[in-house]
Amino acid sequence: MVFTGKMTMSRSALCAIVNRNGGSTWNSIEENGEITHLVTTVDSMKNRTNKIKAAELLGIEIVGEEFVHDSVRNGKLVNPIKYRFDKVFSLVDKIFFIDTLFL
Repeated sequence: MVFTGKMTMSRSALCAIVNRNGGSTWNSIEENGEITHLVTTVDSMKNRTNKIKAAELLGIEIVGEEFVHDSVRNGKLVNPIKYRFDKVFSLVDKIFFIDTLFL
């Protein structure tokens, strides 16, 4: 998991929770090809951060913070459908983002 945006808990606390429960966390989308979820906020989605764009481009699930808390409560990853931020960015954004990755 990767986190972006101002959550209700600190990023380090959320990472500790994920790691204690058998998950892995990274600081950026590009660090590891095993990233399955980007945990974010409504504000980060509105601001279209680079992490959001990268996650969309790479097909990584983009979910809210409650996904983490509910997964911990259930002792396993919950179905992400009700936690998803469904926002697809345009082809122009994808082309621009790809260009910036390889410059």
